[in-house]
Amino acid sequence: MAIKDSLLLYEAFGMINASVLNMDNNNLYIRDASALNKIFVIDKKTFEYKHTISPAQGRGPGEITAIGTFDVFSPYIIITDGSLMKIQIWKTDGRFVNEFILDEISPHRLNMWENERITILSATSSGSDHLFHTIDKDGNRILSFGEISKDNYNPLMYSGSTLTDEEYFYYAGFSEHILKKWDQEGNLEYSIATIDDFPGEANYVTFLSGEQRSFQYTETGYYSAIGFTVYNDYLMILHAGERIRERQLLDFYDKHNGRYLASVELPYLSGSGSIVADDLHIYTLHMIDEEVYLGIYENNLTSLLE
Repeated sequence: MAIKDSLLLYEAFGMINASVLNMDNNNLYIRDASALNKIFVIDKKTFEYKHTISPAQGRGPGEITAIGTFDVFSPYIIITDGSLMKIQIWKTDGRFVNEFILDEISPHRLNMWENERITILSATSSGSDHLFHTIDKDGNRILSFGEISKDNYNPLMYSGSTLTDEEYFYYAGFSEHILKKWDQEGNLEYSIATIDDFPGEANYVTFLSGEQRSFQYTETGYYSAIGFTVYNDYLMILHAGERIRERQLLDFYDKHNGRYLASVELPYLSGSGSIVADDLHIYTLHMIDEEVYLGIYENNLTSLLE
């Protein structure tokens, strides 16, 4: 993979801690974690600043405490506030559309479908035995899927990255080295181990205090998907590896059957794991000398993987 350009985000746009990257056909969307409620919209052709999406800060109507994860499905951008269990829907041009409080669902990841349904990953849903929940644009639950085992329940097991294409929903685990695919009705298409197949239980430590249990990731663990995207027939997993690492791999899988295809080593580390791709480029947020850059790679995946 050939890097075409690397744009210092503080110098270009004043971003101090860019941490989440998304895109649509025309723009890149970058959350600056130092500005709790601000997403920068950048033109993909010119890499010029267009505007920001900035929800009001607070706990009342129309407000959020901080932007968590977000997804873009033009003309909408969907924003989560995990502490309030709230979802806001905006137009990508910065117009507010709608918001709602989720019922017993704490959003960890979310993705929007072409039919304007939203599928949420929630590892800590109260009273639910399922990991994923599909709702409509008004917050009404339509279906739940992905059963959770309540035996020795550990919410850290279910962290990971999600995405949708025209027909299917995909999940790549962070501490569990697993790749899964469902259709829109929650029917499982495949569930496979990713290429490392590291035992997930080696990534956790459990603390007991009476009947209470708490969990942490281990410092010596080996982790899988820190980032996840899809392009044409390929799923790309930005590999986490060890907590302290000197190199980072990008793993490629066939999205139709989950078959592992190849890996390439990236020249720079991406701490946030953000990665997206279009016909021309693959974009990441990577670190150089402790500063965050927008990495712009040529999309040569077809020739690379063939």
